[in-house]
Formats: sequence, C-alpha cells, structure tokens
Amino acid sequence: MASKGPDGARLRLLYPLALAAILLLATFLRFYRLDASSLWSDEGNTWAMLERSFGEIAAAAAADIHPPGYYWLLKGWAALFGHSAWAMRSFSALAGILLVVVVERIGRLIAAAAGVGPWLPLLGALAVAANPLLVYYSQEARMYMLLALLGAGVFWTLLGQEVFREDPPLPGSPSSSQAPPFREVSYILLAALGLWTHYSFAIVLAAANLAWLGRWLALRYVHSPLATWRTLAAWIGLNLIPVLLFLPWLPTAVVSVLNWPKGGVAVSVPAGLAATLRTLVFGPLHTTLEPAWPWLLAGAVLPLLGLAGLMIVRTARHRVFPKTLGVFGARGLAWPLALWLGLPIALMASLGLYSDAFLKFLITAAPAWCLLAACAPLLGGGGRRAFFWRARWRPSPWRSPCCYCPPTTETPTPATITRGCQPIWRQPATRNVTW
Repeated sequence: MASKGPDGARLRLLYPLALAAILLLATFLRFYRLDASSLWSDEGNTWAMLERSFGEIAAAAAADIHPPGYYWLLKGWAALFGHSAWAMRSFSALAGILLVVVVERIGRLIAAAAGVGPWLPLLGALAVAANPLLVYYSQEARMYMLLALLGAGVFWTLLGQEVFREDPPLPGSPSSSQAPPFREVSYILLAALGLWTHYSFAIVLAAANLAWLGRWLALRYVHSPLATWRTLAAWIGLNLIPVLLFLPWLPTAVVSVLNWPKGGVAVSVPAGLAATLRTLVFGPLHTTLEPAWPWLLAGAVLPLLGLAGLMIVRTARHRVFPKTLGVFGARGLAWPLALWLGLPIALMASLGLYSDAFLKFLITAAPAWCLLAACAPLLGGGGRRAFFWRARWRPSPWRSPCCYCPPTTETPTPATITRGCQPIWRQPATRNVTW
C-alpha cells in the first residue's frame, strides 16, 4: 500500500529521481573513455574467441581455464554491435549498470526488513555505482562483471524465496507457492549461467545454500510450517537443476580446476587482509589515494558496523515476540550478507590467492561489501527515522506460535494474544510501507 500525504507524495517523486541520478552516474563512469585503450592480452583472447563458431569456442575453452558461457553470450552481443573494443567492453558496462539495479532491489528487501526508509537501497546502489573495482571490470572485455551480476542476482532471488518471507501466509490465504515461480525459475537460470561463466561461481552458490540452510534451521527452531523436510527436499531439487544443466561441462570443469595454474603467494594475515581491503576499496588501481590507511580502515569498519546494525535493529514485532528476534526482520538477513561477503574472502585466504591474477575474484564479494557498508547508519538510529521518510505501521491481527486471535481493537500484547484462539502459526503486524 502506498504511503499517503505530503511525505508519501514527496517520496514517490524524490526516490525515482535519486535512483535515476545514481544510474546516470553509473552509466557515465562505465562508458567514459570506454575504448581509450587498446585490447590487452586477455581481452585479445576474448576477441580471438569471437572469431570462432560456438562449437569451436567450446573446444578452445576446454583447453583454457574458463567455461565458454561468457564467450557464447558475447558472441551473440558482437553479432549485433560488432567486434570493436567499444562493442566488446560495452557488454561488461551494461552488466555493471544492471548490477546497480539488482543491488538497489536487494537494498529494498533489507530496508523493508529493518523498517527504514529508502536511504539504505540508495546508499547501496551509490556504493556499487562508484566502486573502483566494479567500475574497472565494467570496462574490460572479460567475464568478471557478468560474474558479479549473476552472483547478486542469485542472492536477490534467494532472499525472495518463501523461507525468507517475514510473514508466512495464513491457511487459505494466497501464498507465494500459488504465485508464478518467478524467483525459482530465475534462481535456476542465474545459477546455471553462473556455473557456465566462471568456475569460482561455485563459492557463490555455496554461500547462498548455507544462507538458505541457516534460515531453514532458524525457522525449525520457532516451529514454522515453512521449515519442513519437504521444503528442504524441494530446495535440494531446485539446486540440482543448475547442476544438471552444467553436467555436460562438469568433467572438463573438474580437470580445469585440478590443473589450475599456480599463482598465489604466501603472505601474513595482516598483509592478506590489507590486500583484500585494497582490492575492495581501490580495485586493481596502482595509483591510490595517500595516505591509504584511512580508506582501508573505513573499508574494514563500515561492513562490520553494517552487520552490527542489522543485528540490533528492532521492529514492532520483536517487542511482542522476542523469540523471533534472530529469525525475522533485519537480523535474519545479516547471515546471508555475511556469507556472501565472507566466503569468497575465506577462499582467497585459505588458498593464498594474493596476487593480481586472483584478487579480481573478490568481485563476487564486492556487492555484499557495498550493501553492508550502506547498512552502517542502522547502528546510529537509522532504524527509526531516515532523511525524509519514516516507516508507518498499520495494525493487523497478531498471532502467536500456538494460536490465531481474530481482529480486535485491543493493542496486541503477550497477555491478550492468547485468549480464545485457534491453533495456527504466528502472523505479526504488516507494515504500510511502499516506495
């Protein structure tokens, strides 16, 4: 339901304008001097791939260290726009702009769970639009920006799954299972395309599945009807479909990964952390702002503050049902975001992949880093009022884990929600917030 009154009218006007400005900034940064430099070594390999047929691309990719999915997509793109440096790089630039859109949509989900205004998705979108790492690879005719986009898309569809819904539907009411399976189909396509794009995408799928499993276990803890063994089996089946779609290339993938060229270097933990932060903050740029340590410190602290903000933000439901504090609301989204950011970094650290050839794999973690940094204001009271908009709450029936109380004019309290009830799952208040 849309917000009413002057605040709602102002919001409906300002939010699209602010988002459009961010998208214009992202477009400018990604297309500015896109063909200023000639194709470099790896981009030359990409250009050579485009001169082959689809079958020849697959055969050449089998002898290389990357699957052929990106080259196939780029060949279709080149058929429309040509084989120039600008045309080849514009595919990555478009993927970079779409990444801003996807992160903004994820930011909306987080803001809705935290009960805050549109500053959060706008900050996340702005961070992605201006992030040097993401801008750099948006101007390169390689698969890394597509890899970041597909990873963000997987988490967007993941957080839209039924188990991540904050308010499970009542029996007899419309549910997400009765709606067209847009999220499920999108998840399958994005996961399969990610596997065909780069072998490191497996770590993104691992993070997504651990996030889903953690959510399922939390719902089991509060006896949600969504956390059934049937739900778990359905999720496993959903993830088997992308694996089956990737199955023709799986033997080649195993051989390529086992024979991956050694390029990592052994470094100390502080040096590895500094290299990770430098990549996330400055990208592969050799000339950085000096002194660099304040920027690196901010790059480390802001995501941690964002995680802390998600963990402590309170909504009206938690004053009545404190047991659900770790399951519903913003805290329930802290775990997926932490895994999205942490697993690629943990992979780099465990394998010692601290070299220019491998640090670019952190691009899959960069959107999560931007989102968590955008959540940092939650720690300072952003959960109640932010800029020009405040969450409004609309009363609705409150349910407890063991009962359903029909609508009443009483203010729901732990003492009143247990009288004259029918067995049913809890349904907390809904929020009257739509941007």
